[in-house]
Amino acid sequence: MGIIQKLLADRIYLTRENRKYCKREGSRLSGPKLGRPSKKENNDQKRVAYQEARERHAIEGKFGEAKRTYGLGLIRARLKETSESVIAL
Repeated sequence: MGIIQKLLADRIYLTRENRKYCKREGSRLSGPKLGRPSKKENNDQKRVAYQEARERHAIEGKFGEAKRTYGLGLIRARLKETSESVIAL
């Protein structure tokens, strides 16, 4: 398995290209499969999907808190080094 075992990503990042990359690297990308959903979904699959959604929502909530409370939503720097400098100030 790859370095990262599972990725908790928003739906916008569940593209075919990202899915192929994760498969090649041996990581599992959370989220629904492409295509039409099957009529018979296993209860284990539902439970895993629900748990991963809970974990992802907690992470997204912390991003929202940082943007609202600490003003990180106002940072307009594009480069990693510049962003780190702005945050440090």
